[in-house]
Amino acid sequence: MPNKAAQLYQLLRSTARERRLGTVIFFITSRCNARCETCFYHEDLNRPGDLTFEQIERFSRTMPQVTDLWLSGGEPTLRHDASEIIKLFVKNNGVRRIIIPTNGLLKARTSEIARDALGLNSELHLYLNVALDGYGETHDRVRGVPGNWARTLDCIASLYPLKEKYADRFRLNVNTVVCSENYAEIERLADFM
Repeated sequence: MPNKAAQLYQLLRSTARERRLGTVIFFITSRCNARCETCFYHEDLNRPGDLTFEQIERFSRTMPQVTDLWLSGGEPTLRHDASEIIKLFVKNNGVRRIIIPTNGLLKARTSEIARDALGLNSELHLYLNVALDGYGETHDRVRGVPGNWARTLDCIASLYPLKEKYADRFRLNVNTVVCSENYAEIERLADFM
């Protein structure tokens, strides 16, 4: 006669939900090279106390599987070990999608992180969300950095070869925070993009 408790255990185990987190938003740095009027985090930017890589590694090892990982901040591309952090979460947590918001001010660094992530695993999808908060000078004013518009467009253009190479798993998006400073330009910005 079969053990009913063992059968019930097996049934529950086979129907139990997978232990996986859908989305994790992880602030990997408080450092930022912009001074955005719209930033909800501006009072806490550029302060000491970012987690060390070792602390992040320990955190990753204790987490369950994760589908989507947002690496945020501050400006995530300022983190010198961003590529290693991505590798860590892909290895330890089976991350399937990495989402990185960026201001696009660090063209070479942004390209390096994207190239590293896409080359890491053929199953990994990367969503790079580049901020454009107005057209031309409006964007510079909202972001608090003269020349930001031109630098961000240059960064976006530099990512097109990766976009072509990894078309099936690299999304290059533009994010806009609509505010009183830019709302009249949203249609123009959309037409430009």
